[in-house]
Amino acid sequence: MHDELQTTAERLPEGARTAFARLGLHPLPRYSLPAVRALAGTDDTGAHRTIDHLADARLLGPDGPGVWRMGPDAHRLARERAGDLAQVEADAATDRLLQAYLLATAAADADLDPWRWRWASEVFDRAEPTGADPEPVLAWWAGEGETVRALVRLAGRTGRHRAVVEFADTCTAWFLQAMPVRAWEEILALATHSANVLGDADAAAYIRLLQAQRHTAAHQWDQAAEAARAALEHWRTTDHTQGAATALGVLAEALTAAGHPAEALPHAAEALDLHTELGNQHTRALQLCSQARILTALGRHHQALRGFTEALDTFTEHGDTYQQAQVLIGRVPALIATGRIHQGAEGAFLALASARTHGRLPQQAQALQALAEIAGARGETEPRCRHLEEAHKILAGLGSPDADRVADQLAREVR
Repeated sequence: MHDELQTTAERLPEGARTAFARLGLHPLPRYSLPAVRALAGTDDTGAHRTIDHLADARLLGPDGPGVWRMGPDAHRLARERAGDLAQVEADAATDRLLQAYLLATAAADADLDPWRWRWASEVFDRAEPTGADPEPVLAWWAGEGETVRALVRLAGRTGRHRAVVEFADTCTAWFLQAMPVRAWEEILALATHSANVLGDADAAAYIRLLQAQRHTAAHQWDQAAEAARAALEHWRTTDHTQGAATALGVLAEALTAAGHPAEALPHAAEALDLHTELGNQHTRALQLCSQARILTALGRHHQALRGFTEALDTFTEHGDTYQQAQVLIGRVPALIATGRIHQGAEGAFLALASARTHGRLPQQAQALQALAEIAGARGETEPRCRHLEEAHKILAGLGSPDADRVADQLAREVR
């Protein structure tokens, strides 16, 4: 088989033969059109021509819309031939591939969340968001996530540490809205190492903030607070208002999740003041939500609802469907506590519909848990169990630590 493939590859036109070798630089045998274009160093027309030549030679075949795949033997041969490329040629092709995916992930990240603070601003400045709805963007991530993960490994393995840190930033909205647990852990671990290798204190502090968010999602409260405090210390030392505001907010979230809302509240209040000073209405609204959740935990429900309402108005004005749904879910405990269960149910159903429309599985699970809480407040056992079962199925599929907590709630209901 190897000799037959060698003969087939040798019979390719020169340009296709070179492109075949360069495709061997890709860590996976699955290729999007941008990947072929980048590795071949050509435009879309040239990339399609290359694909046609390789498909005619049966070295490449379709693997879904806009995606092609090599068989194991063909990919092994391509990797062998990649090893024969001149180092300068291989490096240039690898750099083009990584840059193509950095820009693609930055565009996807900006489509999912155009408002958040970003460290890799130069990458985002060059990206071209499409303005697409979240559903196709998350579908793109579902198809390309493993490729991105493999490319981050490639960047780290080949000493391209700046790209590793940039990928951690461009993947953030994917991490938070889709929660690909293993990719989240691996990419941030690689980015932590790369930031340290670079000796870039700002990059290291930013990655600590991303790690704090991941630790919070994983219920690792102490690690989350430790990472947020370390980032906060750096941003205070460098007099970086945006960094300090973000770190304070992340720290407040971690402390609240750990069951220390009274300790969290001063940090949240300072973060809100800093975001107000910065003049970004969207990040201010995010901090209003964070503070409202803390006030709910402290039993100050009416004050919390005022914060949720103000934030919801901002997100509605900005057309941020993700955060609108987050508010509708987050305010449910305060609405139950103040006797407005029907309003809470209406909002939770709207949030569930939005999450389903846009393909946000973690948010669907959150909305279902809110509906279960409402059913419990009404004394409706059957709907509560049904919502919890649906939420558990989603969370278990995502590998989320919340799956165990929901399973425990279901077990108590059954007893």
